[in-house]
This record gives sequence, structure tokens and C-alpha cells, in this order.
Amino acid sequence: MHGVGEVLGYNSAASRRGTLAELQVVRYPTVPSLEQYKNVDVQVGGRLFQQVPPKRRTDLWANLTRMTFTGRESVMKYPGLQAQTVSQKTCGEIEKDIPRTFPDVPGFNDPAGQRRLMRILRSYAALDPEVGYCQGMNFVAGLILKYLPNESEAFGTFCVLMRDRNYRELFLPDMTQLQHRMSQLEGMLPPNISAKLRNCGISPALYAPQWLLSCFSNEFPTTFGARIIDALLGGQTLVAEVLMRVALEIFRAIDFPGQEDFETVLRTVREGPRKWNEQQLSAVLTRALLQQ
Repeated sequence: MHGVGEVLGYNSAASRRGTLAELQVVRYPTVPSLEQYKNVDVQVGGRLFQQVPPKRRTDLWANLTRMTFTGRESVMKYPGLQAQTVSQKTCGEIEKDIPRTFPDVPGFNDPAGQRRLMRILRSYAALDPEVGYCQGMNFVAGLILKYLPNESEAFGTFCVLMRDRNYRELFLPDMTQLQHRMSQLEGMLPPNISAKLRNCGISPALYAPQWLLSCFSNEFPTTFGARIIDALLGGQTLVAEVLMRVALEIFRAIDFPGQEDFETVLRTVREGPRKWNEQQLSAVLTRALLQQ
């Protein structure tokens, strides 16, 4: 496993250095989730269907996965992959991360749900040994499982994102593509925001891995990341490009404080969006996904 280090602490020396080796993708603590009882906004191509039953998303993802060769092939391979041997180290790292994955979401805080997620992650490690397992993949696979209860279909969808949409590039062991994408994101920021972050010594390593490696699902409501997956499955754009557009719109929507000190600005970036309501979050996604 090639993780991204220790939990970020605002007051630590590691926070100020901001290297990938000092970060870890973890779920931001929340109250028990009630999202499974709510209608959701589902994006189909260039159209947004608001407040529809979650089953619409289930049907959408399953159908889009079946339309791809990778999806169909992965579903067929899934039973055999479960029987393949995966290194003890990789299995151990997956097992360590499973309880950290959506502990506030029903279906992931019980042994049966955790075993399903374990099987998907182990099977992908067997299918793609170059990537194996990396922190963040647990959130992406878990997000898919939340809407696709059929385990083999969920695995197929995960493989479409990882292989057809090249999500795997961000999880490669040397992390060079992740660093490249973070540099790209830094260059996309509006000059005033870029200058504020630079003046405070805040590098992309302090916020981007948490967002990019989890499809935003570790710090935002699961419905936020799910709508991004709607767009990814319904189009041909690479995962990293879509995620960077979303990150850019998040920055544009942040209300930055007047003072420019490290802790205040970083806290605004990391904690400010968590306070946004559903309408604010939806507006960010609409600008990122539909108004290009």
C-alpha cells in the first residue's frame, strides 16, 4: 500500500511543510448520515434531474457500466478475482482503512457491509497489481457501493472509473501524476486566491489529496461525490480533469477572511465548504459540470 501519511494537523510542522508523505485520506467526522432517506439530484449528460429517488442513480450507474466493455468484463471477472492471492501487506492496509470508510453511513458500519467493500478493494488489487491499493480508493469504492448494492456491478463501475476514466493515474505508487495534477490545479486558481495561498505558505498538498483521492466524499456529503460520478460515467472526460474543475469552483465560492495567516486561511479552505447547504453545494457542481 502506498498511503499518504499521517493525519493532517493544522498546528503541526508537517502541516506547514505540506508534503504528500504527511497526509492521510480520512473521513471528516459527521453526525449519523440520513442521506439514504432523501431524494437526490442526478445528472444525466447535460441535464440535471432534481430531487429524484436514489434508485434513479442506481439504475443510471448500472446501465452506463453495462454499456462499456470494461464494465461488462470486470463484472464477469469479479468472482475469479476474489479467489486470487493478494499480498498480506496489501490486505492488512485495506483492512485498516475499511472501518474508517463512511462510519457515519449505514451499510458501512456493520461487518457485512465492510466485507463487501473489502472484497471489491482486494479484487481490484489483484486485477491491477501496479496500483494495488492506495488510501482514497476505499472512499471511491464505498461511494459506488452506497448506490449499487449489487457487488459485482459496483466493482464494474469502480473499474470503469479507474481504467476507462484513468482515475488510476492518481493512485500510482510514485504519486507523480497526483503531484502533476495538484500543480495544474494550483495554476488554475484565480490570481487573488493563488496569491493569498502562496503568501500563507499553503501548498496544494494540504488540501488537494483529500479531495482528489476520495472524489470529495471524505469531506463533503456523499451526494456531492455521487453527482460527480454521474458526470464521469455519462461522459468521456478523465477523472482528474473533472475533479480539478470541481476544486476550482469550490475555491471560487469560498469566502476568504481578510487576514492572511496560515491557520486561518487553511481552516477556511478545509472547513468552510463543510458548512455550505445543499443549494450552495449544488450550485458549485452545476458551475463545474454543466457550465463549461
